[in-house]
Amino acid sequence: MWKIIIRRFILFKSNTDRFFAQNEEQVNAGLEEVGAMLKAEIRSATPVRTGNLRDSNDYEVSEKVLTLYNTAEYAKRSE
Repeated sequence: MWKIIIRRFILFKSNTDRFFAQNEEQVNAGLEEVGAMLKAEIRSATPVRTGNLRDSNDYEVSEKVLTLYNTAEYAKRSE
């Protein structure tokens, strides 16, 4: 029984790798949409005194990776 589960997992993994390799453009486009949505959500939840912290939120998509960041000097860093 273990062998069947492991084989299915390996088959699934290889199929997803092939899918992402063939569809990198579509994946990046989807991540752009998610990034824009998250940026808007973060922007609306950011406290505002001068607006600099709120306006410094941004994101970028590169090689199927979405990175959210804030460029304000005093923004809290998290990973």
